[in-house]
Amino acid sequence: MKVLRPVFWHEGLFLQPHHLRLQDLFHQELWTTGLRCVLPFPKGFLELEIRKEALVDLKFEIVRLELVFSDGTWVKIPGNAELEGRSLHGLWNEKAEPLEVYLGIKQLTEDRPNVSASCSESSMNGVLTINGSTRFKVIDIPERVQDIYAHQKESHVSFLQYELRLFVGPEVSEAGDYTLIKVAEVELDGDEARLSEDFIPPLLWAGASERLWSLIQEIRDRITGRGQGLMEYKATRLGRASQPGRQDLVLILALQCLNRHIPVWHHLTDTPRTHPYIIYGLLRQLVGELATFVPDAGALGQVGDQHELPPYQHNGLRECFEAGIQRLTIFLDNLAAGPEYIIDLLFDGTYYSGDLQSLHFEGRKRYYLVLESSVGAGELNDLLSTTAKIGTREYLPFLIARALPGLRFHA
Repeated sequence: MKVLRPVFWHEGLFLQPHHLRLQDLFHQELWTTGLRCVLPFPKGFLELEIRKEALVDLKFEIVRLELVFSDGTWVKIPGNAELEGRSLHGLWNEKAEPLEVYLGIKQLTEDRPNVSASCSESSMNGVLTINGSTRFKVIDIPERVQDIYAHQKESHVSFLQYELRLFVGPEVSEAGDYTLIKVAEVELDGDEARLSEDFIPPLLWAGASERLWSLIQEIRDRITGRGQGLMEYKATRLGRASQPGRQDLVLILALQCLNRHIPVWHHLTDTPRTHPYIIYGLLRQLVGELATFVPDAGALGQVGDQHELPPYQHNGLRECFEAGIQRLTIFLDNLAAGPEYIIDLLFDGTYYSGDLQSLHFEGRKRYYLVLESSVGAGELNDLLSTTAKIGTREYLPFLIARALPGLRFHA
């Protein structure tokens, strides 16, 4: 039920409760429209705390929550809403697949009552049904409210509470007149239950989910750590080199890229009250910039046989953020802050040689031969391609005698 027009207030109007109710609904519609104009995904949790101890006994209970439903309804526990816990006994199927848990609120209707009472004293002499299935419930005892303007006599005011309900698994099919939001997935672990880490609910504030917030902090820490490594390399390598090489310039550009993003991610994690849509956009931007330094990567995150990063999914936050972190990790691994090992080749009167250990061949590595010479780069390349041979110390005489090329390399 939407009220898009303001009430016409005028002198001599016989005031009815209908006028004030419609005025409330009009203001709520203004709030909902404003939220939709500001945020592309204006629904989700601002706070959520599930009692994990209750899951041991197969019970699902919410201790605290604050959220905005898709219809713009703002609810808060404790505050303006009530919610009973649910038993999960006997709800898993034979495959013990995770149970989907939804939070629902009754939709506002015009053809049936929207308010019920919790007892006969608050039922307005039987006008309201007691403990009915409605959107609102009247609080039992009116509250004493001060005159906030003149601070004179008190008044008794009855408030409404939103009535929330949990729907588990196949019960969602019975929730046709409810507005729903998925709150959790619950896995069966032996005789106990636990929250699945594969699901993150829709959020208005990224910090409302411990799981998502830890992923965001992981991104911050990863790029900060790699940036520090490049900073140390810059300080040691460029301080000694008379002229930066091509690889040095690439690392400087990579450091410039990271230095542009590191302060932003620290700024994002200064407060948990940021919409995940904004954060994911910055993650895609970071991945796109780092793709510059990966030979087979594209600006949208595609690399090798892996597709582009998925678009933002408000109902699938884990999927899109984990895909972004996975791609970020690949791209950061391509930013090697200098060599892992340096083996000096010492001249023994005949050859330049050094000892390589088994650990130097572990994992996937690239190997570079660094030369310093007084001759020009062009002449040095010619000498390498026509004269130089690379091989084991024992086989070098054999390579020279047979005029064999030895280990192939690219100058």
